[in-house]
Amino acid sequence: MRYLFLFVFSVFIGALIIISYTFVISQYNFHSTKTSPSIQPTKTPTTIKTIPFNAAQAPTEALQGQITTLSGQTDWQSRTATQPAILTAPVAIQQGEAVDTLDNGKMEIQFSTCCTINMLANSSLAFVQTLPVNLVINQTLGNVTYQKTGNVPLTVRTFHLLTKIEQGNVNIAIDPNRPVVAITVNSGSVQVAYNDLQYNSSVTQISAGNVFYFNDETRNTDTEPL
Repeated sequence: MRYLFLFVFSVFIGALIIISYTFVISQYNFHSTKTSPSIQPTKTPTTIKTIPFNAAQAPTEALQGQITTLSGQTDWQSRTATQPAILTAPVAIQQGEAVDTLDNGKMEIQFSTCCTINMLANSSLAFVQTLPVNLVINQTLGNVTYQKTGNVPLTVRTFHLLTKIEQGNVNIAIDPNRPVVAITVNSGSVQVAYNDLQYNSSVTQISAGNVFYFNDETRNTDTEPL
């Protein structure tokens, strides 16, 4: 009789535990469903408009220059060429192109809203950027005079030196035997910027009537009056 009682009692306790557990779980699920934040539908990603790259054609907003005069042997390398070709007549100049003058060569290039560029013999220019925000030229050789005529900013790179020609007439000459650049400010002013060998940045304003010398090997500079 005692064993029967214990068996009935155990069954009752077990049933009570199962009923209690089921009730707790149902209450938890009810509250979780009630307080769960609604899931918002995923937004469709914004479509990004891509602009196809054209190797032969500069960006439409880029400025075009024009070779106005040339003499002697002069070379021109287009955006798609792998080597320069001899120029026999003036051509338009666009971003990504390069020009050279040889031993007896001379060339004048005009960007109507920026500047007039006069290259003497044995000079080399690459037109890195001709966008209206800033015309950037890489001068790797020679003697070139820049006459600022418009509002578009003009920056010339020679070795590790950047020269921003703000106004006036400026001559930039690279020594053919040493890594030395001479910047002669005939009129107007320029701003030169470079890093020394410890990567410290320097920015200097050079006014008219002065020559600024920059040694790319040592990063030493000097300024002398004309």
